[in-house]
Amino acid sequence: MAHLSNKQLLRRILPYQTSFEQLAKWRRMGTVLLYSVGTLSIATPLLKYGSIGQSAPTGTVEAVAFANYILIVSYYVINIVTETFVSSATARLRRAGFIDSSLGSKFLGKDLTGYFSSDSMPPGHYKLVVNCFENCFFAYNIAKEMTRRIVIKNVTIQAPSWLSPTSVLGTTLSHSPSSRFYSPRGGKELQDGIILLLEYETTLAYNKSPLSDRVYEKLNEKMNADWEELKQHYAI
Repeated sequence: MAHLSNKQLLRRILPYQTSFEQLAKWRRMGTVLLYSVGTLSIATPLLKYGSIGQSAPTGTVEAVAFANYILIVSYYVINIVTETFVSSATARLRRAGFIDSSLGSKFLGKDLTGYFSSDSMPPGHYKLVVNCFENCFFAYNIAKEMTRRIVIKNVTIQAPSWLSPTSVLGTTLSHSPSSRFYSPRGGKELQDGIILLLEYETTLAYNKSPLSDRVYEKLNEKMNADWEELKQHYAI
């Protein structure tokens, strides 16, 4: 998740932008399948038992149930491909970009420009801490803003399992906001930077709900202003 002002957006160079866009496409496909499964999982028992005392023909109910199972399997496959392969590959590039920006290495082959607010700092462990502090600050605020939406999504997903005990949806899908985002202290020692980086990456690895680009865009201006205040407070 980039942390950029409007001016920075104009000069941003993100070598792995295409990978981020590809990951977003796979996740959109998963989201469409997820809500389709939720809709059909609710519709199946309603058609079978009837909402006004009249049930649908058996053939219709079986067709809807069969379509629902196909969608469940499709979602499972898409989710595995997305989170196991596409997301992992993108995460490796993101971590390489972080190290390049922080320590001056050349893992990506192209410079990462305009992603962090620390471009003017010399490479080193202090810049690594600052960059990770910035990552944690933005990720924490985005995750906090997403909490209500994720709770609603969880309720929607679990509703079919209440209506239909035999539905596999409730046991197949797991989506919950992470509450483990580490609140950094702005430490300036290499040891603090390593611990902070490990905590941040561990949180991202276990987080079951990807951070929302829409929420980021909504909060971007305020978060940038708050981040600048934090930098002044910690004399960064």
